[in-house]
Amino acid sequence: MYKLRHLEYEFWRMHLPDPIRVDDDDIIIMENLEVLIGVNNFNVSEDVVKRIPNIKTLSVKYDGQLIDIVQYLSCRRCLSKLESLSLIVYSTDIGMLQINFPPSLIKLIIQLPRRFEWEEHILPSIGSLPLLEELRLRRDRFRTREWETVEDQFQSLKSLILFECDDLEKLTMSESSHFPRLIKLHLFCLNELKEIPSEIGDIPTLRSIVLTYCKELVVLLAKEILEKQEDLHGDQLDLLVHATVRKEDEALEKLATSNFKVTEMR
Repeated sequence: MYKLRHLEYEFWRMHLPDPIRVDDDDIIIMENLEVLIGVNNFNVSEDVVKRIPNIKTLSVKYDGQLIDIVQYLSCRRCLSKLESLSLIVYSTDIGMLQINFPPSLIKLIIQLPRRFEWEEHILPSIGSLPLLEELRLRRDRFRTREWETVEDQFQSLKSLILFECDDLEKLTMSESSHFPRLIKLHLFCLNELKEIPSEIGDIPTLRSIVLTYCKELVVLLAKEILEKQEDLHGDQLDLLVHATVRKEDEALEKLATSNFKVTEMR
């Protein structure tokens, strides 16, 4: 066990028992463990995480009574090397309003109960992470039905994936500098989304916009963004838009070009 580096359970049924309380001199420290994936209802108290001081990848899910994760995520000295975190919470027994994520995070996948609102508490904390390159928001609530990005956040973000955020109607961005390093934007099953900002197309690093089962209006807006950039950059444009549409939107396939792919899901 002292040599263990990677522990993963594919089917999300791995339950780890709480460690027996002993004196600090007798605590077993798993210094080599870097990857822990597939743990259900993991006790993430300080007493536990200090036993895995070099953990880099952690994937946990909660569907029962939830141990207070605020203390865990705020215990930065215990998680100073954490680079990838997947946190999926189904339980409503969770007493937090704000999470202080470890600043070392490079990749974050997060899904919280729908009563938690992104705009005021969660997104500002995530946006300030200095090293974050990949963010996936899953099935979460926007109380105002709008995400308005702000300056000086998400400065390192390269990949943004929004998955089944059913409350989101409008994505607003006043300046392309809000995502200065963004390479890929993926919008998946955003059934209420009606607006995406044209400023996204002005991000110089952007290479891919992927739309999966979004409204016809959103697909057409993405087409307009692409055409604007084609007018500005001509053959030098290195941006691809790929839309996967439902059968009722199959007419959009007629809009396909070399840089605008439309696929009907069969």
